[in-house]
Amino acid sequence: MRQQKLDHRHATNCRVAQDGRWWRRYLTSLPDDARAIIEPYPSASNHGRGGRAHKNEWRLRFEPRKRPFVDWLTGWTGGEDPLLQIDLRFDSRDAAVRYCERIDLPYEVHEPPRERAAPLNKQRFQFDDAPIRGWPGDASGQKGS
Repeated sequence: MRQQKLDHRHATNCRVAQDGRWWRRYLTSLPDDARAIIEPYPSASNHGRGGRAHKNEWRLRFEPRKRPFVDWLTGWTGGEDPLLQIDLRFDSRDAAVRYCERIDLPYEVHEPPRERAAPLNKQRFQFDDAPIRGWPGDASGQKGS
């Protein structure tokens, strides 16, 4: 019995990496058209609650491949894409990127939004310019100190 040498030309329906490591596709059971989105894990403070758990974590989710649909009988929204249920968490952005590169998964990184400085309370500074008047009923009407 003659043993055949594995060649990427015989492997059909797979991602072919530029560097010839076509076998990486078989490390995972993800479909070929799957694309990952790496983004910061949403913090609880965005939802009106305090807390800093998961503050520096990043998550990997998948781009939707099919449009959701509305069930005509119940009115519920459904879908045929099982990848939307997957939500992987990583300690850092680099760890998520290394994971995608290790299994040859196309990805895009969404950077966290810049934190805006809190607006200044301008009313605090307007008291210096406000005229100081005497007490009501004061006949002098002069500025008091």
